[in-house]
Amino acid sequence: MRGYLAISDWAKSLGQKARERFCCRYENGRSVVPSLFTIGDILIRVDPLYLDRALQRWNQAYGQEDESLAIEGKTITADALLTQKDIANYLVEQRNASYHFTVKGNQPGVFQDIALYFEDRQAPDFIDCSPPEHGRIEVRKIWTTTELNDYLNFPHVGQAFVVQREFT
Repeated sequence: MRGYLAISDWAKSLGQKARERFCCRYENGRSVVPSLFTIGDILIRVDPLYLDRALQRWNQAYGQEDESLAIEGKTITADALLTQKDIANYLVEQRNASYHFTVKGNQPGVFQDIALYFEDRQAPDFIDCSPPEHGRIEVRKIWTTTELNDYLNFPHVGQAFVVQREFT
């Protein structure tokens, strides 16, 4: 759900002019962005390829006018829904950006290769222990590698990693 929350937060940060170009609902004299639930509900129903094409057309028409849409030199994060080779190529080759994608079942070969590589992992490269929230402590262990960069069947890989979360 973090991916949808990030999109919702980004949409809320847009100015009125950008909201109007996105055809946001007009209410009480202002353009209002959709709720987090609406954004998530729509994105799970939309074909990622069609969404990517529509966003590319929209960005070509309006992207240069709005600084909040400038992605050159930035790292774009996306959940598994948007982990697509075409999107990775577009970000790196056409927009001079990098990406941080989540790999799950929608990229089964890449997912299996990463899982196999990290199957017999040793000590983690990084451990993060968050303070207790609601009586629970979250411990995140992260293992990283660059050894899969040229092996994985996915464009422009700079690093692969696995995150293990434990709650106590």
